[in-house]
Amino acid sequence: MDNINTEKSEVTSGGVNPILMQFLDENTAKGKLQIIERYGDELDDRTLTNIEASLDVVAGSNDHDDRIGYIRAVLKTRAQYETNRLR
Repeated sequence: MDNINTEKSEVTSGGVNPILMQFLDENTAKGKLQIIERYGDELDDRTLTNIEASLDVVAGSNDHDDRIGYIRAVLKTRAQYETNRLR
């Protein structure tokens, strides 16, 4: 996982938060969970909304901590059932 030095309001020249890009590029739920746990406090409402949309979930709360908690719970559940086995 790359280190991303960012503040809440900092975005790339294309207008996209680099943490969101890293989250979207991650292929596993476990990797996405690590990103949320590492950078959760730095995420703004817009980025959280985009993360929720990418996971097909709606937290149902406007509180930042509740939304992060819900996203973590969803990712933990998905990681639990994720398999690396070849089929």
